[in-house]
Amino acid sequence: MHNPEPNPLKIRMKRYAFRILFIAILVVFPATVIEWVYRMQWIDTYRAELQAYNSPEVIDGKPDSKSLTLLTLGDSFTAGTATYPEVLRRMMPNWRIVNGGISGTGIAQATIVAPQRLKQFRPDICVYQIYVGNDLFDIRYPWRSANLTTARRTYWFLASHLRSFGFINYRLGQIRAGARTTYSPAPTGTISLASFSPERYDARERLYFAAEPEILENHIYVTEQRAADYDRFLRGLEALRKQCATSGAHLVLLVIPHAVQVAPVYAERMRTLGASLDQHDQATSVDYPFLFGIREAFEEAPRVTVVDPLPALTASERDGSPVYFSNDGHLNEVGQHCVAQELLRAISGRTD
Repeated sequence: MHNPEPNPLKIRMKRYAFRILFIAILVVFPATVIEWVYRMQWIDTYRAELQAYNSPEVIDGKPDSKSLTLLTLGDSFTAGTATYPEVLRRMMPNWRIVNGGISGTGIAQATIVAPQRLKQFRPDICVYQIYVGNDLFDIRYPWRSANLTTARRTYWFLASHLRSFGFINYRLGQIRAGARTTYSPAPTGTISLASFSPERYDARERLYFAAEPEILENHIYVTEQRAADYDRFLRGLEALRKQCATSGAHLVLLVIPHAVQVAPVYAERMRTLGASLDQHDQATSVDYPFLFGIREAFEEAPRVTVVDPLPALTASERDGSPVYFSNDGHLNEVGQHCVAQELLRAISGRTD
């Protein structure tokens, strides 16, 4: 009986299929394991930040039973040694203040890290710092934008689905920058005197405007384009509330506004950088939708306090004391002091 000749096309297709399967096993399986390890925090992936922003006495010491332990979580407005947690340490030297801030993170990472930090420090108060400027952006990166390079679109697509991928990229950046890993408080009086320059302005914010010119209005007003992301954001805050409730901590939601909400000069600068601000006349409202939604979601929740430093920051600008850096979207020393004072005023007597 004559056997038919093997079909060369089928043979090649089978070889390609096996190669694809082999590559998938090599890539997908390790990626899944890494993502699982990251999400479960079996390894303290942000231990370096904890050591860089806190003295060994804060991390390892056992505070007096009568002193208050305050844990701060948040992004680059919290991370560092020249931010409001450091100001609070000077204001309240008898408190144990733990800076758990991590640059470039949002609510997705906070709910991953919080259980370990809450268990480790057993805080009386947990402050979670929110940033109106990009917290929804971190939930869903606009990787389909035509204004991005292929490499950027690919990275944002992966980072939107694999949080460990974003962490690895962040950690590599920290290593390249030679980020400090031991605590050393930053000196005071470091307000930048450089004038505004589009060329010198923070590259990350310029990238955000290129990808999503309406990002500020989409966040401040929670437009339809970001409504689903805002719902995910609120669900993340609720998950964090439950984590704090389980550990017995009073949750404080500290909402940092974007500079355009504070003074007109910043709106003009952002337009120069490529931001679309058609509705800016309403941006300075103290009852803007992003904040209103948070207050509404947690107005009946026990042991939750929402802190809004916008009025204090606006008043400082009005009095001639800028609260943001000229070429960076972060708060300067004056702004950090304003936030610390408002935070301290809000939490006084509200820890029961």
